[in-house]
Amino acid sequence: MKSPSEEEQFFEISAVSRLTGVSTPNIRVWEKRHGVVEPKRSETKRRLYTPDDIQRLTLLKALVDRGHGIGTIAGLTTS
Repeated sequence: MKSPSEEEQFFEISAVSRLTGVSTPNIRVWEKRHGVVEPKRSETKRRLYTPDDIQRLTLLKALVDRGHGIGTIAGLTTS
């Protein structure tokens, strides 16, 4: 039987960018400056995002596209 972490699905930043419409540099900036997501890291230090991270980034992108500043919405929760 697999442990819970082995069953979790992860995505690299290039896939997250394609899925969310947020550019790779913007994902990195949003992480560093605003702490919008905190990806796990692979053994080689590559960022690994969960489906929840992707959902959050997609929602934030939609709000930014509607005129909200990322700095004003970054701290909002989705629950």
